[in-house]
Amino acid sequence: MDRRDRQTSTLRANAARKATAKREAAQNALKELQGSAEPVSFAAVARAAKVSRTYLYTNPELAEQIRTLIAQNNRPLRGPVIGALRHLRLPAHDDVEQHTVEALQAQVQQLQEQLSACQNTLEQLRSDHARCPETSEPRP
Repeated sequence: MDRRDRQTSTLRANAARKATAKREAAQNALKELQGSAEPVSFAAVARAAKVSRTYLYTNPELAEQIRTLIAQNNRPLRGPVIGALRHLRLPAHDDVEQHTVEALQAQVQQLQEQLSACQNTLEQLRSDHARCPETSEPRP
């Protein structure tokens, strides 16, 4: 085996090791995410495994596993804890929006009042300046 063949063989072996390490890192990340509160997503797996999302999307086996876990996590929640929480009333979306609109309207009103006060002060300063005799000395 000549030098070129040895180099090629070494490169192939290193590439195979890297591919195996990436695949194992992604598998381990999937297992960790399954047991955690963090939702499973391509971005979360890529971040945990320190691989690119492109790598995950282009690896059919990993992509299918991630899609399966995403589908499982998107199912409606059931069970005794969820049943016990049903009596809690969260504000309706429209109520939250209305509260936000009212808060923003109050803020706009306050800013308009501040602007009006600033404009009045500016007009007063211009008026005072117009009445002042011009001095030949430069201002500090």
